Amino acid sequence: MSTWPLSTFVSQASKSIILNLAASTYDGDLITKIVNKFKSSLSESTFQSILLKNPVAAFHFLNFLRQTGQLIRLKKYMKLLGFIRESEIPSYNQLMQKLMNLSSGHVDEVNKYLMQIAESEVASNPTVKFIFEISSELAVILDYQNSYEREWSLHYNELHTNANTQKLATTLPKSLLMQPLCETLSALVRMDHSLKSNSRAEVLGKKCKIADEQFKWLVVEPLVQSQNWDDLESLVLKKRSLSRRMEITIPSDRLILHFNSLGVPNNIIEGYLKYMSDDEEFIQIIIRLNMIDEAVKLCLEKRNINTLKDLMSQIPSNHPQREKISHYLSVPVAQWKDFVCRQAF
Repeated sequence: MSTWPLSTFVSQASKSIILNLAASTYDGDLITKIVNKFKSSLSESTFQSILLKNPVAAFHFLNFLRQTGQLIRLKKYMKLLGFIRESEIPSYNQLMQKLMNLSSGHVDEVNKYLMQIAESEVASNPTVKFIFEISSELAVILDYQNSYEREWSLHYNELHTNANTQKLATTLPKSLLMQPLCETLSALVRMDHSLKSNSRAEVLGKKCKIADEQFKWLVVEPLVQSQNWDDLESLVLKKRSLSRRMEITIPSDRLILHFNSLGVPNNIIEGYLKYMSDDEEFIQIIIRLNMIDEAVKLCLEKRNINTLKDLMSQIPSNHPQREKISHYLSVPVAQWKDFVCRQAF
C-alpha cells in the first residue's frame, strides 16, 4: 500500500479488485483499513456498491462498527446487507445495561431482554458463545421462577411460621426471582416434598442440560432437610449391572461427609457406609466421623475380616470397641453369624 497508494486506483472496478485481493488474505486489520479508506474517499452510493459485492469485507466492516460502538451506522449497514431482523436487535452491551437497571419485579421485561441477548450478535460469535448459552438458560430459569413465585412465597411463609422450620427458613430466599439455578431447583424440591420422575426440578434440570451427577448434588440438601430419605436413596443408589448389590452413583466419601455436614443422623449414614467398596476409604471416613461402633457392626455383618483388622490398628487403645474387635478376630469368621443373629433380634 505504501508503494501503490489506494488513490492510485481510481476506477470503481479497480477498487473492487483491491478489496477482493485484501479479502482473500482474511487479514481483518488490512480489510478494515481498506474499507474505511474507501468509506472516507468515495460517495456513499459507490461505497455501498463495492461493499455489497464483497461479503467478507462487509462482515469485517460490520464487526468494526460493532466494536467501535457506531451502532447507528451498524444498524444502517446491516439493513443494507439484508440483515433486516437482526438490525432491530439492540447490541449486547446496550441490552446488558438495560438488564442491570431492571428490578426483579419486571420479570417479563427482563425475560424479553434475555431472549434478545440470546438473539443478538453473541449468537453467531464463537468467542462469546458462553454468553449466548447463559442468556438462553437464564431466560428459561427466570420463566420457571416467575411461574412458581407465588407458590414459593406461600411455602416460605409456612416454613417461617412453623417453629420446627423457622431456623431453616432463615437460610432460604424469600423470593424465587433472580435466584441462581441451584436455589431454584432446591425450592422446587421443597415445594414438591419429593423428587419423583418428571418432577418440576427434574424437568428444569433437563431444560438447562445439567449433568446427572451435578443435578444429584444440587438436590441432596433439600431432600435431607425435608428428611425425605426414600427419595434420597432412590436418587443416589442403583443396582450394579449383573448383580443384586447396590452402589452409590456419586463419590461416596464426599456424599457421606456432606451428609455429616448437613446433620444427617448416624443411622441414616450407616445405611450408605455399607455400600462403600473401597475399604481404605471406608476406614478413613468412619475414623473422621467417629462412627467406630457402626463400622464394627458393618464389618461383622459383611464378614470383612481385613477391614476389621485395619480398623483395630487405627482406633485408640482405650476405645471400648477394641475388646469386641479382639474377640471376633480371635474366632473363625464362620462364627460371626452369631453376632448377626443377635443383632436381628
